[in-house]
Amino acid sequence: MQKLGQTFVFLLVFVGVGLLCYYLAAPRVLPPASGAGGAVPPPAPDPTTAPLTAPLSTPSAAPTLPATRIAPPRSATQREADDIEARRAPYYQWLHATFGDVLTAQQASASDQATLDLYTTRADSTLVLSLLGRAVQPYADTYGFNHVRFFMPNPAGSVERYRFAAEASPASNGTWNAFEK
Repeated sequence: MQKLGQTFVFLLVFVGVGLLCYYLAAPRVLPPASGAGGAVPPPAPDPTTAPLTAPLSTPSAAPTLPATRIAPPRSATQREADDIEARRAPYYQWLHATFGDVLTAQQASASDQATLDLYTTRADSTLVLSLLGRAVQPYADTYGFNHVRFFMPNPAGSVERYRFAAEASPASNGTWNAFEK
């Protein structure tokens, strides 16, 4: 019986020590109960998640500007088109140097990068065949063009400066065929 009494006393001491530890540690570990002892203050606002309607303080100085303007990133398709146009630059330069007297402009079509648009200085249908034989057939497909459009100037007073005069595409045997419009 004495052993049972010792066990009971030991159990009471153990529970008492446990309650004492809880009483001392609870205020530090557990959050304070709301409603008991006053209201809990709201958390401090996070400046990174502040609403856009919050008043902004006026900066004392502007940010340091880069030496040159930073262009927005380009998509993979845009970068590929830029690369192709850079590789076509020698062809454009050769066209300008060789045919500058009959061409006002040469460029890839804005709607199709595989189409070359040639703008002539005068409305002369013989220019189409001449340019086709000397500039288009020998080199256009080498520079990634599979279609060429020829634009000629409209008469003075027209709304549009140029008209679509002819187009050319390669046949299966490699020769280019032109069609007037």
